[in-house]
Amino acid sequence: MEDIHLWKKAPYLSDDIKNTNFSPYIRTFFIKDAKACVLICPGGGYEFLSDILEGKEIAEWLNSKKISAAVLYYRVKPYAHPHALIDAKRAMRLLRHNAETFGFPKNKIGIMGFSAGGHVAGCVSTHFEEEKNPADNIDIEDSRPDFQILCYPVITTDMTYAHQNSILLLLGKDFENEEIAEYYSVEKQVSNDTPPAFIWHTAEDDCVPVQNSLEYAKRLAEHRIPTELHIYPFGKHGIALKNVPHTEKWSKDLESWLNDIILK
Repeated sequence: MEDIHLWKKAPYLSDDIKNTNFSPYIRTFFIKDAKACVLICPGGGYEFLSDILEGKEIAEWLNSKKISAAVLYYRVKPYAHPHALIDAKRAMRLLRHNAETFGFPKNKIGIMGFSAGGHVAGCVSTHFEEEKNPADNIDIEDSRPDFQILCYPVITTDMTYAHQNSILLLLGKDFENEEIAEYYSVEKQVSNDTPPAFIWHTAEDDCVPVQNSLEYAKRLAEHRIPTELHIYPFGKHGIALKNVPHTEKWSKDLESWLNDIILK
């Protein structure tokens, strides 16, 4: 396990933020002869990072399936957009740039996110434009994930079904800017190049409504993106790998999907 900072000096894009001491990084869980690698984005409502339940424990589970992992420590409150997105895109590029050294295939690097981290993962999966002003050779790499895994994700900025606190913290002072809000409404950004997706949610999630996953899956289907969606009947928000009846099987369903679609 090693912490790798994404930049020697991270770009800060908000002039009104005085505390610029935090430098985003990945905590690596690399294994030998890995079949793939997954960048994990923990949740926390863009306010904090649930880096154990939705980070370390998930990375260790992936390792048990012969998949390397890296937990992303991206910028949250007081940082608003676009910091989390550029952190995640940089992390994808860093993993791809060093894939041979890190010991996994360059064309099997996916992204996984929980709750607000699912929003980060969804944004990276729909916004993978080339870096206009590359700072180094890492920035030249492709930031598009080869697959995406979204777990009870925040998806929409439409306040009918949005997780309002996450969206408020993400958009910050631009909350009422319709163009920016649409940019971060993941379901509206799907294209024919969006990567294959595994999505799961619970019907009784009273924090992030299940409509977030349903609407995203609908848009993916419209673009014929290979997608597997599971809506489990029980389980509160944020359960990750907790043993919840009827819901704990999500990890087995994910393992089957990875073996059938990604790792074959």
